[in-house]
Amino acid sequence: LDCFGCVYEIKTKALLIHYLYENARISNELEDCIIQSNYIEVQRRKHMIEKVIHPALYEILTTLESRITPEELMEYNNIVSEVIYNGN
Repeated sequence: LDCFGCVYEIKTKALLIHYLYENARISNELEDCIIQSNYIEVQRRKHMIEKVIHPALYEILTTLESRITPEELMEYNNIVSEVIYNGN
């Protein structure tokens, strides 16, 4: 991740954005399932968020924090903020 535009940086950003959008998508589906009182689908989506998406996001972000400069980290924070703000 030391060079701007390297294949690892591009893959990391792509994975980060993918997981952020999946988190938003599944969270929206979760809300719909709650409204529809579909208990099985509520549990399924909670499980995907808690056991798959959040751990993946945590791993990406904590690894980045320890390996890149504060300026580069700010760029990743901007990506996260943009996806969260703009939603899906």
